[in-house]
Amino acid sequence: MPEGTKRIVVTADLNTIKKRFSMRTGGVLPPAVEKMLEAKHGMFDNEICMLKIESEKMTPEEAADRILMI
Repeated sequence: MPEGTKRIVVTADLNTIKKRFSMRTGGVLPPAVEKMLEAKHGMFDNEICMLKIESEKMTPEEAADRILMI
């Protein structure tokens, strides 16, 4: 990452992510997509970042305000 880059992790609960994906696929989450989401969920949990945003815990406006503060 270039010097001065601000690392921000945006995440959500696995069930929330599955629900969001299923809304994009006609309400049915294909098994392959579900497996992929399960395998990849949390892969950035231990990454060093300046800010971690959990999308269920704040509005997009609140997240934007927090990002602008760093």
